[in-house]
Amino acid sequence: MSLYVDKEFLSRLIHNLKNARRTSADKIAFDCPYCGDTRRRGGLYPVDDGLRYKCFNCNQSSKFSWFLKDPSNPVSDVALHTEYLREKFA
Repeated sequence: MSLYVDKEFLSRLIHNLKNARRTSADKIAFDCPYCGDTRRRGGLYPVDDGLRYKCFNCNQSSKFSWFLKDPSNPVSDVALHTEYLREKFA
């Protein structure tokens, strides 16, 4: 269920991710919003409890929930994060 909710909210955020593309059914690669890398080394991939973000350039790593909320992330969306928490823990 948790991965389903993460994927649902990813579909609502994906338009904000620069150069985003699916690399497989469950993985998505895009330019890192933290370091500005333009070689799609940032990405979201599934783990046991949902999605996880990782940049292979700056080594930034976080759960999807924090990726949505992180104030240092230019594509974060606090309103979407609040809705995400409501959906995930309802």
